[in-house]
Amino acid sequence: MAPVRKWVPASPADVWAILADPRSYAFWVVGSHDVPQFDGDWPEPGSTFRHVQGHGPVKLTDTTTVVEADAPRRLLLEVRIRPFLTGPVELTLEPDGDGTCITIDERATGWIGGAIPDLVTSPLIALRNAEALRRLASMAWARRAALAE
Repeated sequence: MAPVRKWVPASPADVWAILADPRSYAFWVVGSHDVPQFDGDWPEPGSTFRHVQGHGPVKLTDTTTVVEADAPRRLLLEVRIRPFLTGPVELTLEPDGDGTCITIDERATGWIGGAIPDLVTSPLIALRNAEALRRLASMAWARRAALAE
């Protein structure tokens, strides 16, 4: 799966502030509806939050755990939506001019993710991640604008 990138007119610290708030994932992660529980030390390695994913009557609750964190540059997560898929999601933040290039790299593994060929899953994950980065960029830009006032 190819990484997806998006430039945002906000600093890496502005983007990191969104990533460091586990409640924000319900707003920028496509398909996520709620983060009902989270560890207070998020995003320290080993910290976890519970999330609700799905559409309509089909909703699953599972966890996301921080594997590695290097603020404000990189966050490696282990995402679970069992029994369907698990996998690493890496977010990197690179200063770029007067903004930040955000990259998301996701690998679908697990029961379905590992069984379906990349030819099928890669385009779907890329579309989902492009929308997620659009939402994340919008939130980071709004945060930067609010702090500038």
